Amino acid sequence: MLRIKIVADVGYSPTEKTTIALAPTLEEFQQMQPHHERMPVWAAAVAYPERNLIIIRSPKAVRGGRFDYRRIFIHEFTHIVLGRALQHQNVPTFLAEGIAMYESSEWQFSRTAAITKAVLTGRIIPLQELWDRFPEDRDDAELAYAESFMFVSFLINQYGREPFNQFIKNYAESGNLRHSLQKMTGRHLVTLEGEWIDYMKMRVSWIPLITSATTFWFMVTVIFICGYYRKRRRSKTILVQWEEEEKNELEKPDDRGIHDNNIADHANRRTGE
Repeated sequence: MLRIKIVADVGYSPTEKTTIALAPTLEEFQQMQPHHERMPVWAAAVAYPERNLIIIRSPKAVRGGRFDYRRIFIHEFTHIVLGRALQHQNVPTFLAEGIAMYESSEWQFSRTAAITKAVLTGRIIPLQELWDRFPEDRDDAELAYAESFMFVSFLINQYGREPFNQFIKNYAESGNLRHSLQKMTGRHLVTLEGEWIDYMKMRVSWIPLITSATTFWFMVTVIFICGYYRKRRRSKTILVQWEEEEKNELEKPDDRGIHDNNIADHANRRTGE
């Protein structure tokens, strides 16, 4: 059922089988990346459409094991389907992530807060800056993901699902994103981006309704305090992890021979995959 929905929404049905690899540790998750790129420590999974490959971190490799693996699979498989549909084109990051998030219904309070904060402070990230990659900073990346979701949501809600599917087909054929968007919406990308920003503002439309300056700044303060405590909690978690790693290093016996055998066994497993 999940596959049918994703294929219908994207408008493309891949015929090849998709390989799913489960990484038991963060270290192996990093080692399994085909291009030896280092993934962010908060990443739960990654998809490689050109290889038809999804790599997912095991719940045991995540502190607390709180990832929603159903949503993660939907998100990554959407990347596979979209990537295969547009395999000859350079897909903008905001489009790829936006569609994947839309399909997996990924929306959280933290992303509502990120959009609200960006609207309040006038710090919406332009789509052009989200074309090739997302920011490395986790908070900026959170905003980038939220904006991408909102852009795809805006296109589908304002113009319809069938025109959106046709947009994907046109883009696959022409390789011209701006022209394909204009053909779908009748808008130049600059105009369309302005309408999208207005759409995001409407989604947090409670802001203009606040007439009390005291209430307004109270809400602003709450948003920033939430951000502060999120950062503080994350920093504390990292410090605890460092302390545990240092303690393990001090207590670890001299097992170099065993470690070498493990590496050899791991290499043999990788070769046999």
